[in-house]
Amino acid sequence: MFLDSLPSDADWQQRYALDRNDNPMPLSLVERSIDAHQPKAAWAMRSMLAVCYAEKAIYELPRAALTAESVLRILREVEQRLLFLEGGPRPTLSISHLISGDFSCTYHGYVLAQMAVAQARSYFIARDGHLVDNPRIGPELAQVWWQPGNSVSFAEFIRRLTGQELSAGPLAARLNQTAQDRKAEAHASVTKLAEVPRASQAIDLDARIRVVHGPQSIAEYRGDFAEFSANFANWIDTQVNAAAVR
Repeated sequence: MFLDSLPSDADWQQRYALDRNDNPMPLSLVERSIDAHQPKAAWAMRSMLAVCYAEKAIYELPRAALTAESVLRILREVEQRLLFLEGGPRPTLSISHLISGDFSCTYHGYVLAQMAVAQARSYFIARDGHLVDNPRIGPELAQVWWQPGNSVSFAEFIRRLTGQELSAGPLAARLNQTAQDRKAEAHASVTKLAEVPRASQAIDLDARIRVVHGPQSIAEYRGDFAEFSANFANWIDTQVNAAAVR
């Protein structure tokens, strides 16, 4: 999820979200996206927390009180407390995690992951000043986060990377920013791009990767990442143009 967060950054979009003529995404479009999403960012996170607290409340019910009526009442109370609505736009019981034995008590993982992402981002930015094309991030994540696998607890991963205990502080700070705060941050990161060298195009993933669509092979990586990504991009363009004709 840390890597998933990068394409929404203004500096990443300016460098890599290019049109067919290699023009970057306009900053006006970046600002429109911030205006659309930042005002409701905290509420969106609260909607995830509502699932966690709803499930917690259900599991804490005494067996004698575990009736359909009491479960619905408790869920509505949680939705009201966290979402400020009489019945949320996404009813809690419509979320499959609560009713699937394979996924019960796991929704909190999304919230914890968002906390870890925000804390890691804050750590790297404070140390290095930027995320995009930062050559220190990949090797550090590989050594500290990915290589140990399940031998290390989630909280220990955060401690080893950031030197701090897991905290909701960086995530809360990000969610509580105003749209103007985020836009100022976006402009500053784009300005800083002039000081950030581009990553080398020679990328060796040490893997064989195929992108397929049904029986059709779209792109295959055999050591040349530029060719691989170009083939995939060309296929997407073809699909978009065909859809436009239809």
